[in-house]
Amino acid sequence: MLLRTGHPTSDTLVSKPLDRRMAVEMPRPAQPTPGRLAFLVRDLGLGGVGRSTLRLARHFLERGVAVDLVLEKDKGPLRSLIPEGAEVTVLGSGEPYWRTKLMMLRSDPGGLAHLIPAVIRPHRPLGSYPRLPALVQYLRRAKPDALISALTYQNLLAVAACRAARTGTRVLISERTTVNEIAKQRLGKKKAKLLPLIVHRQYMIADAIVAVSDGVADHLARQVSLPRDRIVTIYNPVVGPDLFRSAAAPVDHPW
Repeated sequence: MLLRTGHPTSDTLVSKPLDRRMAVEMPRPAQPTPGRLAFLVRDLGLGGVGRSTLRLARHFLERGVAVDLVLEKDKGPLRSLIPEGAEVTVLGSGEPYWRTKLMMLRSDPGGLAHLIPAVIRPHRPLGSYPRLPALVQYLRRAKPDALISALTYQNLLAVAACRAARTGTRVLISERTTVNEIAKQRLGKKKAKLLPLIVHRQYMIADAIVAVSDGVADHLARQVSLPRDRIVTIYNPVVGPDLFRSAAAPVDHPW
């Protein structure tokens, strides 16, 4: 999806046997061109999102793809595990709220009714939106082929930023838990009803929606009225070379 290839399509194949000399002289298909991927995460704390992101970053770097790690906050014990070759961008604390709110509205004029609840709040914009100007600035500078995000607030930020930046960057968002739980924990019961409305509009704009399990995908489709076939299940990258190296390490604990 993210890499462009020059492989011929099936309609270019012929059914007649090819002469050996012709077969030798035929040019080989072009190899995939490495691109640039950006991963948006809140921080690199001791959570599954940070670990999964670092595993994916390492995987793509090993295959020649340039990788940017875009962090909302430059903190977390997993920061020491950032793979060599990955570029790190820190978005910081955010811009003045009036600028953020204006950019939110410009990112999706057609969704004005859905964004208004997040914009007209008297103080801080919803979730991670205060970092919208900084992320737009990064996208215009780096121009990654795709931006991959995880968790609801970061997903909303990623969609809005790609729309506002207008760089052609595709956005892949992933959910790890249910939207209603996120809303109740951070917004309270009264404001929690607003989040699914905003999520529905913004997620429908995304190029791809990923869930880490079929259960999460089913819940997401029901909670925010998304077509179930728009959500793809991709499990977390848990098993890798580092797991087998850890399993083979000696154990000297008295237990």
